[in-house]
Amino acid sequence: LVAILFVLVATAVGPRFVGAGVMRLLVPWTMTPWPTQHQLMFQMLPERVAQGTDLIVRVVDRNGQLPSRVVLYVERSIAGKRRPEVIRREMQRNGPLAEVTLSDLTHSVRLRAVGGDDAQMPWRKIEIVDAPRIDRLELVITPPGYGHQVQTKSEGHFQALVGSRIELRGQTNRAVDTADLKLSLDDKKPSEVPLVIAPNRRDISLARDSSPGWTVDRS
Repeated sequence: LVAILFVLVATAVGPRFVGAGVMRLLVPWTMTPWPTQHQLMFQMLPERVAQGTDLIVRVVDRNGQLPSRVVLYVERSIAGKRRPEVIRREMQRNGPLAEVTLSDLTHSVRLRAVGGDDAQMPWRKIEIVDAPRIDRLELVITPPGYGHQVQTKSEGHFQALVGSRIELRGQTNRAVDTADLKLSLDDKKPSEVPLVIAPNRRDISLARDSSPGWTVDRS
């Protein structure tokens, strides 16, 4: 009776621990691991990133609250050394997340996070690939009706009548999922305009009717 009451109370308090304990008693050779208070996991960690870019690594806790301290281990191979180098980076809390930025990645790395009573996260490899390159980029200039001029193309500086509409077209050396055009006009803060990706994932464009639009207002 005492044993039954103990099992009932323990199950109510910590059913995960009771289950692991029962498995260890019934099947000791399986070495069932004890459940942990924290279960760390990466949030939307990519498998590949472009060479030379920055990667923001984010970690959350499956069980809810993150531990007070989370450390990211970064393993990378060093030329001339037999063993890879392992670097520890303290992650900063940002609400329910812990995050850290890895800057200017040039070689593939392996990552894992440790925090609280969770030190079981497996290594995750991040492969570094060459950044996509723009092989062709041109501007298509459609003049206003009053100028009685034909549509022209330019790959550099150009002159156009006020009211001309500008369309950007280009092609990358390999398939891409997203592309943005960075604009810097006069003293205004640079902005990014998303480009349209064609079904072949290589042709990119900024339509002349897109917002905010490309209109020549000064000649």
